[in-house]
Amino acid sequence: MDLRGLGSLAQDFIAAEQAMWEDPEDPEMNFDECTLANDLRAVGFVRVSSTLERLKKQRHANERYLHDFWHKQWFPGRKPLYEVLMRHLDREHLDTCVEFINGELRGREFTRELAAALIAAMCP
Repeated sequence: MDLRGLGSLAQDFIAAEQAMWEDPEDPEMNFDECTLANDLRAVGFVRVSSTLERLKKQRHANERYLHDFWHKQWFPGRKPLYEVLMRHLDREHLDTCVEFINGELRGREFTRELAAALIAAMCP
């Protein structure tokens, strides 16, 4: 998405997003499929295998989707995206970014790509 419409705030938003991705304390960001497989091995599972798949889903950016995107808790132990970004941006600037991004997406169809880790293991 072209964020130039945010002016100088675009760089602040990009920096906040980068900080979110690099946060080792974030339960959504601090593991990968190999970490999960190794954790299973460490507690005694055998014949552990992991595969990473990319899933593509068509989405329509209606009001409900946009609200959930920012404010829904998608994963146990992780705050909603809006709250995570609040660690790096003040509320006024984040609200400006959210309004701009929502305006760019509202009513549009787009493809969202997600990663899914498929883990298989056996009890000993």
